[in-house]
Amino acid sequence: MIEASLRLPHRFKERFGLRPVMAELVRRGARHTVVPPGCPVPLAEVARARGPFLEGGDVMIFGADVLVGVGRGCFATDAGGVDWLRSELGDAYRVHAVPLHPRVLHLDDGLAAVREGLAVVAPEQFTDGLPPLLADWELVPVGLDEALDLLAANVLVLGPGQVVIDSRVPWLADALVRHDVTVHTLEFDAVTPFAGGFRCSHHPLFRRTPPA
Repeated sequence: MIEASLRLPHRFKERFGLRPVMAELVRRGARHTVVPPGCPVPLAEVARARGPFLEGGDVMIFGADVLVGVGRGCFATDAGGVDWLRSELGDAYRVHAVPLHPRVLHLDDGLAAVREGLAVVAPEQFTDGLPPLLADWELVPVGLDEALDLLAANVLVLGPGQVVIDSRVPWLADALVRHDVTVHTLEFDAVTPFAGGFRCSHHPLFRRTPPA
């Protein structure tokens, strides 16, 4: 269990609200590790803040491969955070840094793995092209504005091929249904203006161990 290091100063204290959950997981046998906190600076200077910074919205796990978004707008994860994670995880995982468009806050703004081989993707957010890991996947595309303004790709995956998405993107629901995905819709327009989507609003507490 990794406690992240957030770059935006007004988000720094979010970690404390989760400490009781972390304590309970440690009691059950989890190992708790913390990214060394970066140096907080005023919001206007956040692009120059010294990390490492590593944020959950930038981290997506695909078995033994871990994608980590690094936004060129310098609002969240930085290269130091990627290096820290790579060192912490060791040889059991392959950590891949993924450069993101300057307007993008997190990797999950424009990427959701709906099931093995199928993803919702905002191609424009990937400044160096899609990660090679997704080369053979079927992709359901969304525009960059839809990804950032509606968080269309920031979906809650309940299980392989079953998702919750924003009711404001019915066209995405239709596209996913055509890929045999079970889609549930929910109004979320009071949350997305604060850059929070469905994935941002939940957290998996248990994961299967990846195959050797």
